[in-house]
Amino acid sequence: MVPLETLFNRALDAVVGMDESGRVTAWNGSAEEIFGWSREEALGASMGDLIVPPQYREAHARGLAHYNRTGEGPVLEQRIQITAMHRDGHEFPVELSIFPMREE
Repeated sequence: MVPLETLFNRALDAVVGMDESGRVTAWNGSAEEIFGWSREEALGASMGDLIVPPQYREAHARGLAHYNRTGEGPVLEQRIQITAMHRDGHEFPVELSIFPMREE
């Protein structure tokens, strides 16, 4: 079986993981190219601070808190279109899917 990390690193799309506190736990090469942050810079940093535009950070934090309380979220397991932020501050449209994964 191929480890997930190998699949993530070979993906053409950005693969970004975060823990229950909103800290980045996975960041592949495509994420580096798309968002402008190196893997070393991103790992352990706040997802909200790195790629969520300022006007959406409060909603991001509320959504994460709601998920942590209930295990539910309105954007889980579907494709959504939203705005993300590059390291240099410019915003751009992205299409993303959010899937909860339990660490085992």
